[in-house]
Amino acid sequence: MPTHTRSAVRNRLAPLPPVFGRVAKPRTRRNARKKPLPVSPLPDVPASPVSTQDTLRPPSSPPTKPAPLPPSLSLAFTPQGAPLSRESHYARIRTSLLRALTPAHRALSLYVSGTPGTGKTLTVSSALSSLSLPPSRSVWLNCAHLGAPRNLFSALCSALGLSGDPEQAVRAFASSAGERVVLVLDEVDFLVSRDQLVLYAAFEWPHLPSSRLSVIGIANAVDLPVRLLPWLRANACMPELLPFAPYTSDALQEIVRQRVAPDGALSKVAVQLAAKKVAAGSGDARLVLDVCREAESQVARADGGSAIAVVSRILQARGGLSQAVDTISQLPVQQQLALCVAANAVTMGGKSAKKATLGGLYESFARMCSRAKVGGVTFDEFAQICCNALASHGLLDVAQGRGKKVRTIRSKLVRLKVDVDDVRAGVAGRGFLPLLIAR
Repeated sequence: MPTHTRSAVRNRLAPLPPVFGRVAKPRTRRNARKKPLPVSPLPDVPASPVSTQDTLRPPSSPPTKPAPLPPSLSLAFTPQGAPLSRESHYARIRTSLLRALTPAHRALSLYVSGTPGTGKTLTVSSALSSLSLPPSRSVWLNCAHLGAPRNLFSALCSALGLSGDPEQAVRAFASSAGERVVLVLDEVDFLVSRDQLVLYAAFEWPHLPSSRLSVIGIANAVDLPVRLLPWLRANACMPELLPFAPYTSDALQEIVRQRVAPDGALSKVAVQLAAKKVAAGSGDARLVLDVCREAESQVARADGGSAIAVVSRILQARGGLSQAVDTISQLPVQQQLALCVAANAVTMGGKSAKKATLGGLYESFARMCSRAKVGGVTFDEFAQICCNALASHGLLDVAQGRGKKVRTIRSKLVRLKVDVDDVRAGVAGRGFLPLLIAR
C-alpha cells in the first residue's frame, strides 16, 4: 500500500474525543450539508422606491436615518387650556367643579358620555388640572383595570387612606366633614353588574347628606344611567348628563394642525383628506392622528413622496373606517367573540335570519371559546355582555321574547345591528377571530 494511502487511512481512523451518548459529528461537516432556511414572504407594506433586491445587498454607504417626527404628533401631547372644539364642555366642567368644591354648594354628580376618541378624558383631565388641586383632593380611577366591579371600594380606600370595611368606609368618608374631594371614574361602564349595586353606590355618594365627594363618570354609552339605573331618578340622584358628539372634519383638521410642525411632511390637502374620511365614519381624533402619524413617517422615509398618495394608501389599507368597525376593534376579546357568534347566526341562517335567542347564542359562545382557547364566562356574564356592553354600543339589540314561550332571559331575542363584514373587519386585529365567522 502506498505511503500516502496509509497516512490517509491512519488519519481517518484516528480516535475521536470522548463524548457521552451519540458520537458527535464534526460541526463543519454538518453545517456544510445543512440547507439554507427558506425566506418567509414579507407582509404587505406600501410600495417603496427601493426594490427588494437593493435592500438585500450590502450598502455601500451607511444608510441615512429618516427625518425625526415632531414629538407633538402623538396621543401623549396635551394642549394647554381647553381642547379644540371642546371649549364649551371644558367651561361647563370647570365651572361645575369650582362650584362643587365650595362648601356652600352640593357635591357634583356628572356623567360624561360619547363615542371613543371624542375628547372626553382629555377635556375632563384638562379642566381638573386647571384647578391645581393637591393629590389628596382628586382621585382618578380607570375602572377597566379594577378586575371586578366590587374592587372599586378597596381601590378607593387605598387611594384615600381609609381602613375597615371598604364599602362602609367610603360611604362614611363621603358623609364626614372635611375638604371636598373629586373622584373621576373613567370607563365607568366596566362597573356594570347584574344588580348594579356598585354603580348605584357610586352615583349616590354625591347626594348623601353633607357629602364631600364629587363623582364624574366617563363612558361610551350615552344613556347608561337612564337605562340601567332607573332608581336614581326615583331617588332624585340622577347625575347631570354631558354628551360629546363626534368631531367634525374641520375640528379634526385643527387638531392635527395643532400637533404637526408647520414645515412638516404632510400637506394641507393630505390632512384634509384624512380628516374628511375619518369624520365620515367615526369622528375619532385618535384615529386621524394615527393615520397622519403613519403617513408622515412614510413620507419622511420616501424622501419627498406624495403625501396625498400615502394618506390614500393608508386609508385604503385600513378598509372601512366606519364607527362600528372602530368600536368593535377596541372591544375585549370576549365581547368580540360574542359578536362573532351573533354574526354566525345571521350568516348561517341566511340574510333573513337576523335574530337568535340569548340561550342559543351562549351555547355557541361556549363552543367558540373552547375552539379559540379563550377563557369562558357564565351565562349571567354573557347576558350582561350582550344586554349592556354590546347593546350600549349599538351593536346588538336584545328584546324580550314574545308568544307562548316562557319569558326568561334565555328566551330573549338578539338581533345583530351591524353588517357581518363590519364585524369581520373589526376583529381582524385578533388574527384568529375572522376565521371563526362563517362565510
